[in-house]
Amino acid sequence: MILPSELCRAERKTALPFLLQLALILLSTGWCIGCSPDPEAFAADQWQTPTEWALLMAKQEKHIYLHCQMLNDIARAQLAAGEKKQALKTLEPTLELIAKTDGLVGKNSTQESVIKTVLKLGEIESAIQTAENFTNLSLTDPIFKKIAFALIDAGKISKAVEAIQKLKNEGSAIRVNESVAESLVRDGKQQQALEFVEQIPQLNQKGAALCAMAMVYFEEGNSRQAFELLKSVDKMHEKVDDQTKVDRLMTRRDQLLTKLVNAYARGGKYERALEFTKFIKDHDFAAVVAYQSVIVALVASGDVKQALEIANKIENLKSRNHELQRIAETIAKDSGDYEKAIEIANKIQYTSIQYSTIKFAALANIAANIASKSGDYERALRVIYSIGEKENAAERKFYKKSALVYLTIGAAQSGNGEQTLALVQQLLDLGKIDPLRDSFPDGIVVHLVKADRLGSATQVIDMIPYPIIQSRLLIRIANELARKGETEEALSIAQKINENEQRDSALTLVAARLSEAGNTDDAFEVASQIKDKSEQADSFIWIASKMLRNGNKTKGITLLGKALDFISKDKTTNYRVDLEMSVMPLACEPLTKVQQQSAEMDIVTPLKKTFTPEEKQMAERLLKAVQAQ
Repeated sequence: MILPSELCRAERKTALPFLLQLALILLSTGWCIGCSPDPEAFAADQWQTPTEWALLMAKQEKHIYLHCQMLNDIARAQLAAGEKKQALKTLEPTLELIAKTDGLVGKNSTQESVIKTVLKLGEIESAIQTAENFTNLSLTDPIFKKIAFALIDAGKISKAVEAIQKLKNEGSAIRVNESVAESLVRDGKQQQALEFVEQIPQLNQKGAALCAMAMVYFEEGNSRQAFELLKSVDKMHEKVDDQTKVDRLMTRRDQLLTKLVNAYARGGKYERALEFTKFIKDHDFAAVVAYQSVIVALVASGDVKQALEIANKIENLKSRNHELQRIAETIAKDSGDYEKAIEIANKIQYTSIQYSTIKFAALANIAANIASKSGDYERALRVIYSIGEKENAAERKFYKKSALVYLTIGAAQSGNGEQTLALVQQLLDLGKIDPLRDSFPDGIVVHLVKADRLGSATQVIDMIPYPIIQSRLLIRIANELARKGETEEALSIAQKINENEQRDSALTLVAARLSEAGNTDDAFEVASQIKDKSEQADSFIWIASKMLRNGNKTKGITLLGKALDFISKDKTTNYRVDLEMSVMPLACEPLTKVQQQSAEMDIVTPLKKTFTPEEKQMAERLLKAVQAQ
């Protein structure tokens, strides 16, 4: 298990790939499906081919998500070589494991990746059987959409509808149905969309999907087709259950009505939309959601007067305040009528819980629009200072600081270095910056560098009299410069950092950025300057993996060997995850020149048929190193 100090050190490496980031989270939360392997237990394991070696390396990993991710990577490589049966055999153990967990999710979740590979193998039923065990909505919604499209592409529309009905959460089923229907319309497959929606058995779900289709038609300017669809939904709510709640928020009937109101409002039929609000029973939530749809559409059309009239119909004061805030901010953003926007913001009424927050947010947003669109920062600041009649001194200071941060970041984004520095000074005049809680200086310097205002960014650092913050900001600047390809400038900034540990972090990030861009030789030169040998070993593994993937076998193996030389002597740190990063780059065929130039970051190449003697020797060293961890 990684020591806490090492975990903190590793977590700073924001440029490392998903597998390492995922592992750090898992290790810190204790996810494990077994104890650390006994090196002697694998002494008898034999392998002959790169595939067998990669599978043996995956076998060493006992953390469930990493184990499954490694097997999935191998299966994808087998699939890339046309070895469908072998790929399916490799994936089989992962299906049983991920079916029992909803753990870590996200854009690159292990579960979603595995299901995606299973679908590519054409094993749709296996994907359904595995995915129907998931309960986390972040998993179920995107996965079942993929499953539905796999079935639709196979000409099995009714099966797609049936698969979605297997979802245990009705809210998920509604969202997936909507997403599938609208995607089909966007892709020009209107007939398939209609056939799909017609087979949805529940009226509320069918109506929601039809409304989603209508919204797409409105976006495309096909109002006639949109209103025809909505006409078929008009009477549906009368037959929909008004007791059962969806996602514990609204009844099925109220939810369908809010979607119908939203669709009619989007189409400009405001009076028709308001007619349906009369049928909504829940005035505290569902009706407010419906009114919001009409208000947004009216403000977008320029009819602020009617939007305000509808906002005033909202009985709940808290909800009404939110709508006034929305209207004021939209006017400032879209029309530039700042006086009107301020007038509406000042209509926000006092409530002990939310008044300050809501009114301040509206005024701060208006001020930001004034500054960004007209460049009149004095006027923007006057708007911010206008709040305060209900707040005590501490509250006023808090709101003022928050608003100034908002304006300062906006000035930095626009590349206005002089104005940024003036606003930073005002922030400093308000009081000390908390090194742990205040992260706004990071955003300021990063945006200045992005806007090619490096001089202003370094001036900001000079203005902040806290070494710990200065070092952090220098790391941010070095990373951003390296991302932009300005290597010399990035290194110059990194060398300004006095603390060895912080300087090493900056150098690690610069090396990673260079490696990502394919400049592995330069990355190695930078990584060689890292003082901490443990951090240097991590960086060497990352760069070596990139070298191997790009076909620079000799240098990649040499650099990987340097990392292993150090790792064999370091008994205090667990390098398992770092070492596993190099498995697929060593085992797989390198990228072609064309693939290296592609913007696609997740290109999979087939596993090698055989290893060269030097590759085999490195594979043996990696296996022993992992077993020793």
